[in-house]
Amino acid sequence: MPSLALAAALLAFASQAVAAPAAEEPVFSVLPTIGVGEIPFSETVIRNRVSPPRPGVNVSLAGEVLPFALVRNQLTSYFNNWPSPSLHLLTTAPFKNQTFFVEFEDREMAGAATSRCGTPLINQLGPCITSGKRSGYVPVYSAREWTTEQRGGARFGSTPVYVGLASFYRETNYGVVDLVAFGMGAQVLPDFTKRRTVFGRLYYYPNMVNEDEYRDRITGRLANLRYGMMRYEAGVTQKIGRSRQYVEAALDGNSEWRLVSASRNATKLKLVLGSGFRF
Repeated sequence: MPSLALAAALLAFASQAVAAPAAEEPVFSVLPTIGVGEIPFSETVIRNRVSPPRPGVNVSLAGEVLPFALVRNQLTSYFNNWPSPSLHLLTTAPFKNQTFFVEFEDREMAGAATSRCGTPLINQLGPCITSGKRSGYVPVYSAREWTTEQRGGARFGSTPVYVGLASFYRETNYGVVDLVAFGMGAQVLPDFTKRRTVFGRLYYYPNMVNEDEYRDRITGRLANLRYGMMRYEAGVTQKIGRSRQYVEAALDGNSEWRLVSASRNATKLKLVLGSGFRF
């Protein structure tokens, strides 16, 4: 019996010695209790140190070339096979839980105009200009046009779509008056956090008109040369390695329809190739 009592006493003492650290664990514990799916504090600190900073102002600048274009307008219908330069600047910036963008685009398009219209005069084969600064037949030559477009807007909620307003200006060397327009539309900007990303835009210009004074070629009275226009683009960008440089390819086009004093509808589809750098 005494041996049984001694054994029971030793067992009770041992159980108390084992239970004591469990009871004191909240006092001497260094790390907090971790639930299922939670990240330890020390690991959170490490992740924050290596994660990228909060997105700020991002600027990308690209030099582009238009290898060819399919053009059908009041001047001619042709494939443009003269590489033409282009410049594209994009800036995005956050402000009060919203992301805004400003975009600038300057493009030139050149090609040989060799078609005729109407009944040509003797030895006067060539493109026929029927509206604008002058009318009549002109010799075969290089048809060029220069366009600039500015766009700006904000991101639509948490979607990748941005909505914006735009202005457009076009000048030519074949006699058509300079045209200006204001429009609205939506676009998806390239996401440079990804290695490969797509982008695109669709803008509607309800009233593209002559910038300077224009006289109707038939009546001789002052008039407005007016078009409606839809501009669109779809493309893809690819980052080069781990650098900030990227390459891009896109199809850019516009469709124009005559409203007042315009000679005919027009369509243009251009291939755009470029390379840029993100600041």
